[in-house]
This record gives sequence, structure tokens and C-alpha cells, in this order.
Amino acid sequence: MPSLLSLRVRRHESARLVCATGLVVLAQAAVDNPGGLLGFARQVTLFGAVYSGLAAGLAGLLTWAWQSHTTWARRLSPLIYGVHLLVFVPALADDPAVAGLVVVWMGGLLLGRVFPWLPPEASQAVEPDPRRERLRTWLQVNGPAARHLLGMAVVATVAVVGFALVTGPWVLAACLALDALALALANAFVWRLFRAGHRLALVLFALELGCLALAPWPTLMLAMLAVVLALCWAVLWLQGSMARELADFFLRRPAALAVLSFAAVIALGTLLLSFPLAAAGGQRLAVLDALFTATSATCVTGLTVLDTASAFSPFGHAVILGLIQVGGLGIMVLSTFATLLVGGRLGLKGGQALSESLGTSGAMRADRLVMFVVLSTLGIEAVGALALTSSFLWHGFALGEAIWRGVFHAVSAFCNAGFSLQGDNLIAFQRDPVFLLVVSALITLGGIGFLVLTGVWLRLRTGRPGPLWMSVQVVGWASLALVLLGALLIGWNEWNASLAGLPWGHKLVNALFHSVTTRTAGFNSTDMGALGAGTPLLMMVLMFIGGSPGGTSGGIKTTTLVILLGCVRAISRGENRVVLFRRQVGQAAIFRAVVILLLALGIWLVALLVLQMTQRLPFEALAFEVASALGTVGLSLNTTPLLDPTGKLIIALVMFAGRLGPLTFALLWSRTREGHVGYPEAPIPVG
Repeated sequence: MPSLLSLRVRRHESARLVCATGLVVLAQAAVDNPGGLLGFARQVTLFGAVYSGLAAGLAGLLTWAWQSHTTWARRLSPLIYGVHLLVFVPALADDPAVAGLVVVWMGGLLLGRVFPWLPPEASQAVEPDPRRERLRTWLQVNGPAARHLLGMAVVATVAVVGFALVTGPWVLAACLALDALALALANAFVWRLFRAGHRLALVLFALELGCLALAPWPTLMLAMLAVVLALCWAVLWLQGSMARELADFFLRRPAALAVLSFAAVIALGTLLLSFPLAAAGGQRLAVLDALFTATSATCVTGLTVLDTASAFSPFGHAVILGLIQVGGLGIMVLSTFATLLVGGRLGLKGGQALSESLGTSGAMRADRLVMFVVLSTLGIEAVGALALTSSFLWHGFALGEAIWRGVFHAVSAFCNAGFSLQGDNLIAFQRDPVFLLVVSALITLGGIGFLVLTGVWLRLRTGRPGPLWMSVQVVGWASLALVLLGALLIGWNEWNASLAGLPWGHKLVNALFHSVTTRTAGFNSTDMGALGAGTPLLMMVLMFIGGSPGGTSGGIKTTTLVILLGCVRAISRGENRVVLFRRQVGQAAIFRAVVILLLALGIWLVALLVLQMTQRLPFEALAFEVASALGTVGLSLNTTPLLDPTGKLIIALVMFAGRLGPLTFALLWSRTREGHVGYPEAPIPVG
């Protein structure tokens, strides 16, 4: 009987061979190598056909040799990888994306042969249940091979379906063979997962049945299959020791986890929006435009370099909507909610990380807070979608179109994203006060933060103020003051400018709407190019302040502004403490408020300076653009489409920083240190 380690290595090497062969068969049809051996993209040359056939035959022979434990397989495998690498090196100049993928993949396999490393499975205590022991043994033997095959099958299916690769006989056969082999291994794993008592296996089996139901539509079936295989790969990877070590690392560093999770969602969104299916005309979007749109949607900003209504297909709109929802709620909240649904538990470290990311500080159990956040979000969005659907029907849209637009705008409004399916945003509804007030209500509920909603819910349920009531008071009064003051100033300044021609009642509603949306959402019901002098500066101030912590908005947040104003009041009175609503503000909160203000100003100034040096656009337009991106607002003085690639990257980075918050990036480098030494105070003159 061969040892478990020997079986594990042999099956892993066989999986590497199969995946490498599938990759080169797909790549030789997808690579653009005019004048070379592989020809144009979507064309299979005679060399490519012969090369694919020989590669498949050698892979089958070597796979058999690995399973038969012959010594020459170990010597010949690196030679095969080297040949694949040399075939695609000349195509790097013509197609660095596809050829580069093959070269990097084969180079990695060759390095793996020179420096062999197979991560060991973490030692676990022997379970008394033999079913769990069988699952552990299967993972030890087949885990690496299954992960390799599932990953390559997902890549192949995405290439064939997502990027509309011509499915000739060689290409389609390679893709289907990889999918079938990966699905067989996935089912073996899921069955053992089910026998071990994990509810998640039922979800995976149900998704596989969904693939069978889509058999009349092959493209949809393959797309669904790619999703199933990706989920199986993720679950399988999470069972390994590396996943546990990474989880332990990131759960002790919530700031790094937040940065990585948002970056991963943006990368996935960029991939999906790069599909030809996502574009209205069927032509692939430029990668930079897809990246900018994915960043804007995930960071719930709303700045666009393309017209959302006309540039994207229904699939593209659905991807944008999904990114908005995920970005609004956050990966940690959604993943925790999914874990709780399938019967999982939130560990101590996971609960602490989630509480820190939401800012609860132990005020409420993290699992209960997650359930409340997700369910209340879906409930509010459902009510808003119903109200907006009625408005769209009243404006003459068909029932199906009205429902879709109602759902899209309800999610976009509650998540403070500002994306719209109308080419002129919401200008067409400037004379519909019900529509604008519903959108304003959704924006406000999403912008005040989940902690405030939780605090209000606890007060209504228990009848007494809870530990979050102080936050409710600060956020409530600050938000009300900013909305009323903003509406007054915008209405006063725009009465005979962008609001000219509207009845006085509609002017008031639009002024109120712009006061609400300017601080966080980014919708507009009037032409931004017709704003009067002074209004852009006022809007920049409101955008810089933003919404409230723990929600879907950006900016320095209302609580930061209140604490800083409290410091001003304390100094003017000669006091050495900040008191709000008869409660003293802690020194740590004051330090954080000052740091957030300084970091936000620093990001705004640096980004504006770089844009001034690289873009030929007016200073006011660029300053407004950076403030909008940093506050994740999405308003623009018609500047975003005029940015060059450098400008788009800068604004995308600012949106990313604005969604996560300047303090998150500062905490990436922080180390908790306890001071054991006291120092004498030194008087330093300031002011």
C-alpha cells in the first residue's frame, strides 16, 4: 500500500499535467500571434492543432505513468512544461495577457519542480466520528490535486463562456474534459462533506441541480457550472491549513482584511465587466474602464467614465448592482451572514474582528448585529423598490422594466452608490417630489449607519436607551443640521440658477434632495453644469463631511465633525475635556477624529496635486472630482469622462481610500504598544 504522502504527491502531479495541457489547448486558440506559429486570436492553425493533440496525448501518458509510479514521469514532466513555455514566449510581444498567463503558469510549475513544496495539512485531533475522519483522510490525499483541477476548470470555463472564446472542437473538448474531471472530484469532496454533517454540502448539491435545469441553455449552464466549481474550490481551500493560518493572520488585523476583501471584490468585478456580455454592443470594455466602474460600484461612489445606461448590457447592470450591494454591506458582513445561514458559528476572533470593523465595541453580539444589518437592509430596500416601481409605472415604463429599475435604484440609493439607469441620472424626475423624497429617505437610512439603526431598534424594543444611544443622538442631530443647512444654502444660491424654471414647491424639494445626496449618494436631479457660483465649494464641504460611521457612506463622518467642534467649544470655554449630551468623549476618540481629518486632507491635497500635474482640466473641476471620490459621493462637474488613464487610476485609488476610510490605511501599519515609561510634559506654543 502506498503511503498517504506518496498518493498525495502523485495525484497532485497528475492534476498539474492535466491543467497545464488544458491551459495550452485553450491558449493556442485565444492568443493573438499574427505571423507566428499560433496565428490570430480565435483561429486554430495547423501547428496549433497538432501541438494540442500531442500535448493531450503526452499528458495522458504521463498521467498514467504518475499513477503507475514509474520513475521516468518525474523526469519528463519538467520537459513538457519547458516546451509549453518556449512555444508561448514568442507570442509575448503580440499578446502579453494570454501568452503571459501561460508563461507565468509554466514557469511556476518549473519552479515547483526545482523547489518542491507541498503544504502539509494541519494536524488535527482524531475525531471519534469515522465520517469526519474519512473526510480528513480524503483531503490529505486528494486536496492539492482537487484544488488545482478546480482552479483550472474555472479559468477554462470563464475563458470559453465569459470572453466568448470560439468553441472549436479542441477548445470545447478541453474545457468539457476539465469541467467533468473537476466536477467528479468536487462531488467526491461534497459527498464526504455531507456525510460529515456539513449543511453547506446541501447548498452545493442544490446548485448542481440548478446547472442541470439550465441544460437547454448551454451558455448559462456553463456559467452556472463555473460558479459551482468556484464555490467548491473555495470551500475546499478553506479546509486546508494555509486557509486557517491566513484567517488567523487577518482576523488579528481587521484593517488588512478589509483592504484585501474590497480589493478582491474589485478584481472580480473588473473580470466580469470585461466580458463581452457585459457591454451593450457586445464589444469588450477597456480593462481600465472596467476597473474604474468596478471600483466605483464596490466603493459605492457612482463616478463613471461611461454612461451606465447605454454602455452596459442587462448582464453588466446586474454585475454593477451586485457590486453595489456587496460593497455597501461589506464582505465580512455578508460572509458571516452566509456562515450563520448554513449553520456555522462565528468564533471569538471572528466576532472581535467583525465588531471592530462595524465599530460596535462589544455593544451587541456580532452575530446578532449581522443578522439585523442584513435583514434590515433587505427589508428597507424591498420597501423602497416597491415605492420606486410604482413611480416608474406612473412614468410609463412597462411592468418588468419598472420592477427592475425600482430594485436597481432602491439598492443604489440605500447603499449610497448614485448609479442610475437613466442617461441623465434623475433629472427626468425633478418634477416628481414623491420619487425624490423616497430616494432621499433611502439615502438617509443607508447613510446614517447600521449602528444608528441598531440603536433605534434596541430603544424601540426595550423601551430604554442602550449603549448605542449616544451615537444615535450625535448622528441624528448632526445629520439633521447638515441636511437643513445644506438645503437652505443650496436653495438660496440655486433658486435662479440650476433650479430656475421650476415651481417653488419643486425648487424646495430639489434643494432638499441635493442637500441629502451631496453628502453621500451622488444622484442629481438638476444639471451639474448649470450650478451657480459658490455651490460647488459648498458641495465639496458637504462631500468632505460625508455620512455617518458604520454605514455605506464616505467622508470624515458626522461624528468626527461633532467631536472636532466639541474640541473647539471646549477650548473657547477654557475646559480640558469634550462633553457631548452630558457624556465625556474619550481621548482615543479625539485622537482618531484629528487623525482622520488630517489624513483625509492629506489624501485630497496629494491627489489634487497629482491631477493638476497630469490633467489639462480646470482646478475647480479637479478639486470637486477628488472631493467626490474621497467622500464616495459620485457627483461630477462633467469631468470624469475627460480623465486620461493616469487620472482614472488616481480617482480609482481615491475612491478605494474613501470607502475604506483614511484611518484603515493608517491602522495597516499600526502596532499596539503599551507604554511603561512616563515622560514630563513640555509646553509647546501653538496657534
